[in-house]
Amino acid sequence: MNLKQSLDDNVAKELGLKPGESSDDVYKISSQLKQRGDASTNSAGGVLGAETSKYTGIAQRFSGFGEYSSAATMNLFGLTHRVSANVAPLNHDSMGYVFFTRPRLNLSYDNLASVRMFSTLMNPDNRSLPRAIRATLDPVGARRDDEKSSKSLLIDDENIFIPMLSNNLLTLNGWPDPVVDTFTSKQGIYREEFSIVDGFARNFSTFELSATFRNIVDDPISKLFHFWTQYMAYVHEGVFTPYPEAIMDNEVDYDTRIYRVLLNSQRTHVTEIAAIGAGFPTINNLGQRFNFDVDRPLNIENNTVNATFKCMWVDYNDPITIQEFNQAVRMFNIGMRDGVRDGPIKLANGDTTTYYTQLSPAEYELFECIGYPRIDPRTMEFQWWVKTSDYQQILGMVNKK
Repeated sequence: MNLKQSLDDNVAKELGLKPGESSDDVYKISSQLKQRGDASTNSAGGVLGAETSKYTGIAQRFSGFGEYSSAATMNLFGLTHRVSANVAPLNHDSMGYVFFTRPRLNLSYDNLASVRMFSTLMNPDNRSLPRAIRATLDPVGARRDDEKSSKSLLIDDENIFIPMLSNNLLTLNGWPDPVVDTFTSKQGIYREEFSIVDGFARNFSTFELSATFRNIVDDPISKLFHFWTQYMAYVHEGVFTPYPEAIMDNEVDYDTRIYRVLLNSQRTHVTEIAAIGAGFPTINNLGQRFNFDVDRPLNIENNTVNATFKCMWVDYNDPITIQEFNQAVRMFNIGMRDGVRDGPIKLANGDTTTYYTQLSPAEYELFECIGYPRIDPRTMEFQWWVKTSDYQQILGMVNKK
């Protein structure tokens, strides 16, 4: 069958066929279309936008040289004629990341000394676990430069997030689905009714998130939640006093913010993002660690830590969440500010360098647990940045081996 006879005049014109050309020329035409289609792939690396026109996919599939991804674009263009033969690729997002921001508890000496249980956090050893927990929950005290500083060598003072929670999270469930509230009228004589939307677009209600963490040696996560929740109760009782600026600003100092970031299958770009407004832990399973069972030689109750977060409102895929995420990183690390992070720095020998260096995916394993995240607001690329001095030092150590 002649190709021009199999397609209408508009399609034939779009393919560049001339009168009299037959299907023998399909190989040449489809090869040209494939090159044109490859050159038009979108910048985010997705499957959409691979066609140079609405008929390119038709010609490619007719010739047998169509891309697998063209099935996705044709799903947007028209209705399939084969209901049970939809070959569009499934969506395979990576699980991505979960980030917990650090609260701002006042774990100064005056508060700790007023409750016997909290006296363990006054451990002077800056390599001890109690000191690390204190520095995590009280970043203000950890960043002080005087003798009252609670700085810990185990905690990065420039990191606004809590690594031990993000690194050991197993599950996080309870995110509410967006629901449109409706109003339905009373029935009429013939039982007729009508419904309209009667609600609000954004969700400002409270909800609970249930988290399960993999516990690690010395039980730091359980201890973290124990001191966190106990501090909140003592503030409510009036035993503990927040920092003066928190009282002045009417700030709830024990809140955290949870960011949920989904990545594509290559883990290079953000596909979706969500964040709660604020939240705090209410329950941790410390009590079950003291259960006793003679038939078990090891206490397996310590393998995981369960915690419940009381959360207030949530935003899904709001572009401002990306800005807020980057701004949160910059609040604790001024070197991550735009213009400073990748700005030129002139060295004493006349050379120039940058304050931070962006890691490539191939370098992630080498710089494990080192660096600060950033989301490019224009390309949605998820980036990791490390200090250039650390970058050069680690690479130098590797090159010497």
